[in-house]
Amino acid sequence: MKYIRLIVPLAIVFLTVIFLGGCKKNDNPTSPTNTTQTAVNTTATQDVAYSVAANVAVDNSGTLDEMSDVLKSASVEGIVNDDIEGMMNFGHSHSTVTKQYDSTTGWWTITVTRIRGTITGKYYTDIERVYQQQYLDKNGQFQKLYIQPSGTTNDTAYTINFRIVSGTGVLITPHDSHQLTGLSGAWTVTNANTRTVTLNTTSPYVRSVADTVMRGGAVRTLNGTLTLNFVNITGPRGSGLNWHRKFSGTITGTYHAVVTFSKGGTYTESTIDRTIDITLGGQTIPIRIKGLHGDEGTVFNLDTETGDISQ
Repeated sequence: MKYIRLIVPLAIVFLTVIFLGGCKKNDNPTSPTNTTQTAVNTTATQDVAYSVAANVAVDNSGTLDEMSDVLKSASVEGIVNDDIEGMMNFGHSHSTVTKQYDSTTGWWTITVTRIRGTITGKYYTDIERVYQQQYLDKNGQFQKLYIQPSGTTNDTAYTINFRIVSGTGVLITPHDSHQLTGLSGAWTVTNANTRTVTLNTTSPYVRSVADTVMRGGAVRTLNGTLTLNFVNITGPRGSGLNWHRKFSGTITGTYHAVVTFSKGGTYTESTIDRTIDITLGGQTIPIRIKGLHGDEGTVFNLDTETGDISQ
């Protein structure tokens, strides 16, 4: 009897522990899901960061490369043929430029082709851009050249209208394979007669792309659209050494993509939507990528030349 009396209380204690343990486990049944969701969002956001970096960097023929062409338009030479050696990652860069002027409207049509690196190398880009630009004098009337020849009533252009008619291209890097399928946008450049010009978009800058991101043994393709707006962005007129480090201002926009998983890990977001803030100034600039529900977002550091990112 003594043994029976001892076993019964122990059994009761054991069952009580199981019951309380079960209650404790169910107090927060969403914890594992919440943890998984956080990891999922971080992974999707990192993929967005790689895609945005490929779309923005100078050497990748991204947004900053087009900004360079806008700045070059505010100079006597404008956009011209060039050969550049020693470009980071790519090595050699070659540009060919053709121009045609419409004297009835004052618009130039400029076609630019650029090849950087080699098709067999780790880094390669081959692009074509069709631009239109128009020079306006201090009275808002168009003139043919940035600086009119002596003997005319016009002098240096005060304002430049610059728009992207079309753009195509490919980019290959160790982390990203990038196909540009559509490009449009328009800027007004004011203070074009001074050393520091101001850029504002008159229609949003829009890039439609297919980015195949290769990271951590996984392969994913993001068919997306990057839309950016420039408000009072300032930078050096013309072109010069390290011009991209001398911009100031913040570019805002959105990124939308549909994801196809080819290899490795997946995440629950088959459609990704993020807002983007790009703060200009310096060799490395912060890109803040936020969700659509007011979160603080994640900041990635972008090398403006190479497109490399870090946190």
